[in-house]
Amino acid sequence: MSVLKQQNTPSLRLLFPILAFWPVWIWYFRRTIDGSSEPWQLLALLGFFFFLPTKEKRPQDPPSRAASFVVLFYILTYYFIPPLGRAGLAFLALFLASSSPKTLLPARLLLLLLSLPVFSTLDFLLSYPLRQLTARLSLPLFQSAGFEVALSGNSFLWNDVPVLIDAPCSGVRMFYTTFLLTAFLCGILRLNISKSALLCLLASALIVVGNVLRSSALFFLESKPFASDLFTRYESLLHGGIGLVVFTFVAGVLAISAQSLSSRGERTDHPARPPRAKRRSRLQAVVFSLLCVLASSLPALRKDSEKATPVAIELPSMAQQIILREHLQQRPLEVRDSRFSKDFPGNISRYRSEQSELLVRSVSRATRSLHPSADCFKGGGYEVHPLSSQKDVEGNLWSCFQAERSQERLEVCEHILGANAEDHWSDIQSWFWSATFRSSSGPWTALTKIRPLPEKNQLQANLHQDFTQRSS
Repeated sequence: MSVLKQQNTPSLRLLFPILAFWPVWIWYFRRTIDGSSEPWQLLALLGFFFFLPTKEKRPQDPPSRAASFVVLFYILTYYFIPPLGRAGLAFLALFLASSSPKTLLPARLLLLLLSLPVFSTLDFLLSYPLRQLTARLSLPLFQSAGFEVALSGNSFLWNDVPVLIDAPCSGVRMFYTTFLLTAFLCGILRLNISKSALLCLLASALIVVGNVLRSSALFFLESKPFASDLFTRYESLLHGGIGLVVFTFVAGVLAISAQSLSSRGERTDHPARPPRAKRRSRLQAVVFSLLCVLASSLPALRKDSEKATPVAIELPSMAQQIILREHLQQRPLEVRDSRFSKDFPGNISRYRSEQSELLVRSVSRATRSLHPSADCFKGGGYEVHPLSSQKDVEGNLWSCFQAERSQERLEVCEHILGANAEDHWSDIQSWFWSATFRSSSGPWTALTKIRPLPEKNQLQANLHQDFTQRSS
């Protein structure tokens, strides 16, 4: 009896789900420190605990039945859903177990979901749709300004010159940070469910407007004759500056709207409910505890299934041409390539010369396991900085970025091609949506070209030598 009563404080209510979902916490810790996640997720997790109630007004309430149903669903689906899905269920159960109907704060749930390592997944799934939406909504702005602009995939066509909306300009980062700001505003102002939902809808609309404004501003800077030289010289600075101005506008409108919502009516809308019978409360607490114990034992009951052998896929002619042109030789995979090959459901091979390297990954179905190269390098401890897209000798666009670790600097470019000659993509996200909805037939091959750049010390020495020669 005393143990059940002690469960009603929020800190002790969290004890059972924390023990039940221990595999999730191990996965979460490894995913957080592997370099592929964003530091903002830790801020969201701290926000969840910051808004956690320190004292319940209704100590007789055990963890809700909804928390028990979530734990049961976790048990039933444990062997069939990916680790991120299990983590989502674990965090939802954690939220429900720590709240009673009268202390239910939507901001805590939003913060808990944002604390999941979901940024790379959001970037993978939302990058292409957001770019498509931004491009279609930007066209009327260009046409009203007298620009005859057409849309081809993720590129604007102006004077037969493609202006690519690449993955870093998709607005996924703005999407995440805007909702993080929304969650904190809902928590600070203690907005109820309906007002929090309204603020989230407003945040979604502001994200779309912000993306359109930013992409339009960058297009005008890049295409206008008087601004093209300025854009080329200060491209990275203008990208960041315009993004900061747009986000400041979005954040300001959101903060004013949240303050307006909080001043209207009560901040909480949870009516008091009569206390439940003690017997029913004890049974509910016992069921929740037993489900948590069962959930904690699931990893011991799992049997590793045999992995299917990947189907051999012929090396595309484009890859063969690169291998011949750059005199590449096939080499075994290195430690750095482990981020690419881990749990990969296809074929992977590596070719190298003294000047460059080519990584070839082939799959026969649309899969999330074909990660963008940038995510793999981040997981390997590299800092990644976007670069302008490049065209090869055949006119195909490659998305590029710079990877840095210690003194090592690499230029990495990526291109994906399908079985048909006309099927080409400059980023994994665009390929995934096309392959998922069967607008392209497989198999598909992702080509990743890696070229070493001068090390930082060597680069500084070259710059110093060049400056000395110019001065003399």
